[in-house]
Amino acid sequence: MTTSPVLDQLPAPATTGNGTPTTRPWRPTTPIRKSSQLERQFSTLTCYRDPTLNAIGDQITGCVVGPMPIADFLDTFLPASLIPCYQTTASCFQAGAFKQCIDTKDELGMYKPFITNMQPFSQHLHFVDSHAEGDLESGYTFTIKPDISVYSDTVTPCPPGCNSDLIEMHVEFKRYNWDNPFFLPKSLKSPEQPGQEAQEVEPFVGSTPNKINMLGQIGAYAAAQLGSQFHMHCFSIFIMYDVACIIRWDREGTIVTEPIYYNTKPELAEFFSRFSQASPALRGVDTTVSLAPTWEAALAMDKLELPSLTPMFMTSIPGVRGSSTTIIFPRCDVSPTTPACRGTRTTPAYDLAGDRVVFFKDSWCIKADDILSEGQIYAELKAQNVPHVPICLACGDVDSLPVQRLQTSRFSMADWASITAHIHYRHLLDIVGKSLTSFSCTHELVQVVHDAVVGESIHALS
Repeated sequence: MTTSPVLDQLPAPATTGNGTPTTRPWRPTTPIRKSSQLERQFSTLTCYRDPTLNAIGDQITGCVVGPMPIADFLDTFLPASLIPCYQTTASCFQAGAFKQCIDTKDELGMYKPFITNMQPFSQHLHFVDSHAEGDLESGYTFTIKPDISVYSDTVTPCPPGCNSDLIEMHVEFKRYNWDNPFFLPKSLKSPEQPGQEAQEVEPFVGSTPNKINMLGQIGAYAAAQLGSQFHMHCFSIFIMYDVACIIRWDREGTIVTEPIYYNTKPELAEFFSRFSQASPALRGVDTTVSLAPTWEAALAMDKLELPSLTPMFMTSIPGVRGSSTTIIFPRCDVSPTTPACRGTRTTPAYDLAGDRVVFFKDSWCIKADDILSEGQIYAELKAQNVPHVPICLACGDVDSLPVQRLQTSRFSMADWASITAHIHYRHLLDIVGKSLTSFSCTHELVQVVHDAVVGESIHALS
């Protein structure tokens, strides 16, 4: 990879009892803000951060790959050749286009100028200042509040704040370098050929508490989006004063671009130009899932005993000898943890052809030759006549489009980047289980435990 000028490496500031930084800010003209607004979840002062964000940042640290040259990033993940009739809007970019954004006195003042100046390059997107109106139903114990939430212009009415169910990407701003989780390594050696391991590649994710917390914050935003929508991946933007990084998140990890000086260079404008004209597949939408037709949705809601206005979706599960099983199911959210995880979804679903209720599981499994898939395990248990085991009706890897496949492990060449390859996998079971806490009597609970013990003992002896 080629390198670009190294960002200023200011050390993380020491903090006093009231959380006020003791060193000068990113620019001499930027005042130190001392107010109660900083004393909340998303303050980058460690003593005010939510413990969940700290944990997310720690987990993401080993899953970050980069810095990737911006030209390679755009050509790999948003190639103009895959955008029909693409016409760049970045050709009208002029140096100094975001000067008003950079010249503001504080972070809050950057949002409106950025939205105004970026809108001409993003004709099919809506930018919303969401720093004060977050998503209360993201699944976290805290409110998701990205500085700017970006929506498609097909979303009407446009949400007034952050809505993880509908958001296309988020933009986060910071003005102090001690909040910047990314920096360019002093030495960056790239392999000459694909597959060849790079030597002595240094991590470029900061290790100070402020930097880890910042990584956890933007990671929580991405995890909420991936968990609330049917997405293979998503993008976000991190802006540090006059520098921007584009980030791609998937279930394997995170790919970050080299720094973009967005006020003098057109690459960020070109990214938004391509993204605004890109297909849903390029944007990361899981195109194997679609809204169910009205009459089929109504039938499934009746079979699943769901309210009449429940949104219903449709997908197909691979079967044997090229067959597939089509199911209708309600939205099933992922418990928000980190972006890089199995992302498991489970829910009762309706099998159209079999006219029955089945159990649907969707997850990103570890990809390894010596690991059996869940479908294979169920098949082996059945072949050994192990009792009290559900029957797997259909299973297989999701046939994703090339642009939607997990990419992070492909670009991980450094020893410090602990990226584990994953693959998207789905299966159906013939029995829908219930929570152990929902038993009707103690006999039912004891019977369940008995059946599990019998099945396990027979399997161990077989």
